[in-house]
Amino acid sequence: MPSKCQPRGGRIVTSAARSRLYLLVLGRLPRPYDGGEGTPPDQLIVDLLGSREFAVSTAEPLLDGCFDAPIDLCDPDLQSWAEQTFSLETAPQQPRLTVLARVLGSQMVATHRICAETPWSAGALSHALQSFAGEAPLAERDLDPLQTFARVADGLEILDLAGITTGDATGEVRLAATGGSVLFRLPQAGPSAFCHLDLGMAIDGGEGSASLAVDYGEGFSDAHVLRLAPRGRRRYPVFLAAPDRIRHVRWELTAPGQLARPLLLKARPLSRNAVEDMLRPIVGARATGWLDDHTLPTLRPGDPEAQTFRLSRRLSRDLGGHVIGKRGYEDWLAWTAGSHAAARHDPSGRSPGFDLVMRVEPSQLSSARATLASLQCQTYPFWTVKVVLIGACPDEAVGSLASVIEDCERVTLLHRPPNSTWAAAFNLALAGATGDWLACLLPGDLLAADALAEVAAHLGGKPDLRFVYADHDRLDAEGLRKDPTFKPDFSPEALLGFDYVERPAFMRVDDVRAVGGWREVAAEGVGYDLTLRITSRLAPAAIGHLSRVLLHAGCGTDAVHGTPGLATILREHLARTRIEMRVDPVPGVGLHLRHRPTRPAPTVSLIVPTRDRADLLGLCVRSIITHTAYDDYEVIVVNNDSREPETLELFESWRSDPRIRVVDQPGPFNFALLNNRAVDLCHGEVVGLINNDVEINSSDWLTDMALWALHPGIGCVGSKLLFPDRRVQHGGVIVGVGGVAAHSHKFSEGDAIGYGRRLALVHNVSAVTAACLLIRRSLYEAVGGLDESLPVLFNDVDFCLKVDAAGYRNIVCPFHPLIHHESSSRGRDVTAAQLARLRTETEIMTRKWGNRLHRDPYYSPNLTRIHENFDYNWI
Repeated sequence: MPSKCQPRGGRIVTSAARSRLYLLVLGRLPRPYDGGEGTPPDQLIVDLLGSREFAVSTAEPLLDGCFDAPIDLCDPDLQSWAEQTFSLETAPQQPRLTVLARVLGSQMVATHRICAETPWSAGALSHALQSFAGEAPLAERDLDPLQTFARVADGLEILDLAGITTGDATGEVRLAATGGSVLFRLPQAGPSAFCHLDLGMAIDGGEGSASLAVDYGEGFSDAHVLRLAPRGRRRYPVFLAAPDRIRHVRWELTAPGQLARPLLLKARPLSRNAVEDMLRPIVGARATGWLDDHTLPTLRPGDPEAQTFRLSRRLSRDLGGHVIGKRGYEDWLAWTAGSHAAARHDPSGRSPGFDLVMRVEPSQLSSARATLASLQCQTYPFWTVKVVLIGACPDEAVGSLASVIEDCERVTLLHRPPNSTWAAAFNLALAGATGDWLACLLPGDLLAADALAEVAAHLGGKPDLRFVYADHDRLDAEGLRKDPTFKPDFSPEALLGFDYVERPAFMRVDDVRAVGGWREVAAEGVGYDLTLRITSRLAPAAIGHLSRVLLHAGCGTDAVHGTPGLATILREHLARTRIEMRVDPVPGVGLHLRHRPTRPAPTVSLIVPTRDRADLLGLCVRSIITHTAYDDYEVIVVNNDSREPETLELFESWRSDPRIRVVDQPGPFNFALLNNRAVDLCHGEVVGLINNDVEINSSDWLTDMALWALHPGIGCVGSKLLFPDRRVQHGGVIVGVGGVAAHSHKFSEGDAIGYGRRLALVHNVSAVTAACLLIRRSLYEAVGGLDESLPVLFNDVDFCLKVDAAGYRNIVCPFHPLIHHESSSRGRDVTAAQLARLRTETEIMTRKWGNRLHRDPYYSPNLTRIHENFDYNWI
């Protein structure tokens, strides 16, 4: 900015001037203000001063005396300076207020070391402004606990405290040995469908629990309690339905004797349309009408409070984003009970017949009776079961086994001598199979009552299916359900790592016979071997998956993974399918597959776009050169208007290295365009997109990823990426989570095996991040490269979906995790322009991909669409 404007740039010099500005802002605060979590102070003040309700003329007299020289906030030079200094696009209708707010907000942050991520309530901002204005803030020690809570309350009336005393002069309070509670009343804001509560409390030591009780006018009841579980500095968004019927709310905290700091107590009314808008990114078009569909039946007739509260609890889980309640599998089962209409047999349609097979040893007769009892409860009529008894079983026990089924003609008892193998037993049953479909059960397995009806209904709608599997959970020693396995749709590469299909799996009888039935292999892999042999003969469209738990695996029937016997089975399968790979068992996890290096190795072109940031770029390129053992690769650094001397010196230092090329591509930053232009110039058969903030720390990373990229049928290959603290940053991309897409397992421990072993084994995904993405150059060009209308955010997701639509499978190869200093060079999307770009690119993706964003085939609909942590779906 020219020097003539610098004195006017906004140095606030007097306490009186500060006070005037403080009063100006404070005068905007009586109304509840929701700037959103993490709103920086400067942006919050922009919103307050820039409000349409606030006349500019009211502000002008107050602004005149605030600076050490006359200023003209409409001066173009001043606006230009503010835009550059604060990365701000000034609002043309109110540039004076916008510029001033940025100056003030910046000074507040610098003067008071205020964290830019701090969530600000009106009370907290008032206190900070009071201090900034040079006035003595209220001494915390002079506040009683009620005042301490009232000071952070926004839209709530604090009525009473229990078990809470003054802590010290820093704004903390102390909880009694029995804990404490805060009683408050919701604001009376006229008729509204819902009330959004935002509660925050930091508890020293991080240990404690909390609950929220709701009084509908007849006192507090255990039936109307939300369980919360705070750890450290936490916030709890809660959504309450029909707030006009709520008399009081009590926030109960249990952290005996601990110091605590109240952070935020905020309430704002929400209309029905507002809640549906919040649901729309999660459930898509189903948001309209969702509230009606999920206004669940009352717990007892004439109990509207129970109905209202249950809807409140569901919304809080779906939209709140924090753990409320136990949220275990038992809770989820109760929550979703009745949400899926049971399949009914249609006698007018074709009715497939099912042959069920079970191998039983003498010690398993009791478990086998339980399995047969579950078959007796089937709502579908066309099935038979063949029980293969191994060794000598008492006649009385055998008789009682058959008597479990009322229609004895359904049961066939077969006998095999002691020590008969699994394959021999199952093949004996196969010889007498008369149905269309066959499935194997283990003693103790329980089929859901409508399991066969569900499969029959699924087959009726898809006549080309020849192999169908469903989800399962397990039974503990008390017979309670636990550990659900929510499986992906057919994932060929995941199946090579371990038998994720397990049970129940239904296959055509003629297909089983066509591959010769069961083979004599390791006992733990009999089913895995058959699944591999059948699915390898079928087109993907002939393999179906039901995302419902149709089988409860018996106690003690857990599958084993990563054994030498399973490795042998997979090696034989790869030999049959003529795939050259090395198989290494990882005990308890699965099978690690690596391609055998080819000679000559194909050239790989690694493309690294950058704009300055020599520190990151230097580390990235240096780590590639230092650690990569792959023979033939080149690094193409795409220079996008770098200006800093350190970056230019780095470019100069690479001139003598034949492995590194620097190409210039000026213009506005467009990640898609930069990579597309570099692909035009590269020499490699395989292209690798690498962020300039990625650090390589493995010698074999490129060998494994490049050979996977050349594997038949494979499209994009991604890597597991870790934050510098070794937590997971990327384990693949799930579309539809959090809006357009999200990184799976984000913030998981780096050595975790992940949900369904996804962080430990190669698996199929819808997309991977372009921070590290390898693909054949011919395929990159065939799908049109990255979409340049998506310059920053979703071009990699869009690209992977194009590759998927072209018939190729995208995978993550997690064996060589790389370090990703995420968005270190680009920064985060916080400015108005960046948020506008986010909205634009989101609209493009929604328009382009529609329902594909609402159904990721490699991610179960039973899992959350809000977070990346594979929690249950509470929608």
